[in-house]
Amino acid sequence: MNPYTIINAIANCTTAISAIGLLVHIFGDPTNSIWNNKIKAWLAKVGLTITICGSVSNVFTLNTPAYTEILLNVGMSFTFFWLSWWQFEQFKEKMDYFKVHSKPVVRSKRTKPTVKKSK
Repeated sequence: MNPYTIINAIANCTTAISAIGLLVHIFGDPTNSIWNNKIKAWLAKVGLTITICGSVSNVFTLNTPAYTEILLNVGMSFTFFWLSWWQFEQFKEKMDYFKVHSKPVVRSKRTKPTVKKSK
């Protein structure tokens, strides 16, 4: 197997996994601002889905494209990996913020109801 084929397959696997991670991070967060604009949400879903399908199909075929396409795939894999990592860090910071600034739930001790005698 050609080493360029292996590099291309690794790059496409990384792109597919990172794009799936982005879908989960972006659309799994109900407070994400993308929900404010349906067109942006639709474009992101379709774009990430097409990217995932293309990357997975490239991995399944294991072809050796031109070196310029391999270079493009490697660049896209780094970009998607960085973006997925960055989105995960943003999600962790948001969750840490909520942990610090949320009020703890205080449960009072329950006592048995007593019957008061009327006078």
